[in-house]
Formats: sequence, structure tokens, C-alpha cells
Amino acid sequence: MKKAPTQVSGRGRTAGFTLLELMIAITVLTIGISIAVPSFNDMTRRHRLTTQTNSLMSALAIARSEAVKRGTPVTVCPVAANNPDDCSTNSNWAATGWLILSDVRTPLGRFNVDATAEPNTNDQILQRVAPASEQKIRVVNAEVSSLTYRPDGMVQLPAGTRTTTFVLSPEVCRNPDGSRRVEVIAAGRVSFKKAACPT
Repeated sequence: MKKAPTQVSGRGRTAGFTLLELMIAITVLTIGISIAVPSFNDMTRRHRLTTQTNSLMSALAIARSEAVKRGTPVTVCPVAANNPDDCSTNSNWAATGWLILSDVRTPLGRFNVDATAEPNTNDQILQRVAPASEQKIRVVNAEVSSLTYRPDGMVQLPAGTRTTTFVLSPEVCRNPDGSRRVEVIAAGRVSFKKAACPT
């Protein structure tokens, strides 16, 4: 008499991956990471660039609004490297941050205080803006080292100039449209557009 074949229960097997399955999973994961990391870095750069562009446009809008409200000139300028309460005279707007100041005393574009004068006849710092370099963003305007709004809301530009442009770009800039150009016209209006990376 033949015996019935013995059934082997699957309960005794150890659950898990074979070496081949594990190698395939690691390969797929590696490919996914290699695609995701550059995309994440690009997204971070774009976010920082947008944030800094908005910060600059906001500072210019505040300066214009304060000039009209106070009836006095208001200046936006990069902070001097050796004096956090004064304006720099160079075109690098990123390294030290910006000042927005009520620019009552001459010369304009500098922080001037006379200790013997009445307080409302001295320049006054209205706001400080953190350095763009902290966000790894360059901000350059080779045309002006400060921008002064007049009480009528118009901006004081060098003679014969109708516009001035700030160029913002990440330290690692990638085209197309890797930078932003913020344009200020003589009437005081501010606009921006995407642009190719500066060369």
C-alpha cells in the first residue's frame, strides 16, 4: 500500500528578502536619491532667491511709503562693513545687509547725526534687513550704492538715469532664468523679472 505524499508546511520557512531582491531594492533606492537630491537643491535655491527678491522689493516699498508719510527723504543702502549704523559706498548689497533710514541731514545716502541738534533733525534708522549672503544670494547694483526716495515718492537717481537695476542670483546659478532683476524707475515704481545667470 502506497503512502500519501507528505505535505511540507510553509510555516517553517523564514520570511525575508533574498540577496537578489535586496540588491534590486538598493539599486532602485540609489537611483531615486540621485534624482531627488539635485531637484531638492534647485528648489531650495529658487526659494531663497524668491525670498530675497521679495525682501528687497519690500524694503524699497517701505522706504517709498515712509518718505511720503514723513515728508522727508528716506534711503535704502547696504550696511558699511566697519560700522553697522552707516551706509556702505560699494555696489555689493548682499554681504552686510541693508539699512532703511530717514535721511534728513546731508549728504544723502549716509547716516548723519549731530548730537547738539534736535532729534527730529537727525537721520534715523527705521529698519535693518539681514544680509542676503546668509541665504547664499548675491545682490549687485553697479549703478548706485544707495537709493533715496523723495517725499513725492520719486527716487533720486544719478543724472541722466531713468532706471536702476539690482541683479540677484544664487552662489550656484543655473540657467534658464537662474537670476532675478529688480528694476526701479525714476517715478519710484519697482518691478522684477526672471533673467539668465550673470556672466
